[in-house]
Amino acid sequence: MLDLALVAGLYLIAIDTVALPEVLAGAAAVVPAVAALRLSGGRHVALAPWLARVLRATPRLLLQIGHDIATVSLEAVLVAQNADRQRGALRAIPFSGGGDEPRARGRRALAEALGSLPPNTLVLGVDADSDVLLVHELTPARGAGDPLGLG
Repeated sequence: MLDLALVAGLYLIAIDTVALPEVLAGAAAVVPAVAALRLSGGRHVALAPWLARVLRATPRLLLQIGHDIATVSLEAVLVAQNADRQRGALRAIPFSGGGDEPRARGRRALAEALGSLPPNTLVLGVDADSDVLLVHELTPARGAGDPLGLG
């Protein structure tokens, strides 16, 4: 019971409100999470290798956000000066899309969500048949690599 109270307390601190809808949403997430931990017998789960790569790429992704804010801001100024300016580009970045098992679907979803985090890049999707990550860049990047380093 202590673990449930601890996780619930941490959740309330994180959301910084005691509004009933937020508390109910937290309870809907906290109770099953704690139950899952108890049912697992406290065993530790090893991180998948691709998730470890995502965690290693996170600092680079955060730096990319700052860089992209500057890039997109500059592009907005240039477009304001010249309305005919169009520089967006579509790119296909090599990305192993995996199969249809839950881990592969989760990896693709994570790549789409995190890949769209920097303001200059919008991940359109993963083409698992061609093993590419389809992205649109407002201002085309010079590098042709995978923005997450997951390739």
